[in-house]
Amino acid sequence: GATGVVAKAVGIKNDSRVDFPYAAYNELGFTEIETEQSGDVHARFCVRVKEVRASIKLIEQALKVLPDGPLCAESSNIFRKNAVALSVVEGWRGEILYLVTTDNDGNIGRVAPRDPSWVNWPLVGHAGAHNVVPDFPLINKSFNLSYTGNDL
Repeated sequence: GATGVVAKAVGIKNDSRVDFPYAAYNELGFTEIETEQSGDVHARFCVRVKEVRASIKLIEQALKVLPDGPLCAESSNIFRKNAVALSVVEGWRGEILYLVTTDNDGNIGRVAPRDPSWVNWPLVGHAGAHNVVPDFPLINKSFNLSYTGNDL
């Protein structure tokens, strides 16, 4: 599989903000997922540029409808006891998954994030398979993956 810019650069319309709208995304009219078709370095670059432009539009829309009032909500006892939650959010590399568990007292027991790099790393070899060795650093960097998969 592929996620984020890597997926969008080959025409896969996959974006958590559209597929699983959270926060205000469904209220801001964010429905268009920008894609390319060729899947090469240039396609990944073009998708990134399109995503920057789409992000600017989203920020402008959000600022227009941002209500007055406090920016932070007060919270206390917001977690269920002995619960498990899975969340999907769109990060700049693609889908980030979070698994959160709580203990008997309702405190967070474990948080396990999955960086999109884990999904996309196996594809780097395929992207560079029919290219000359000197092209590999550029291909690799165009994926812009995390070597540890932990720098969310």
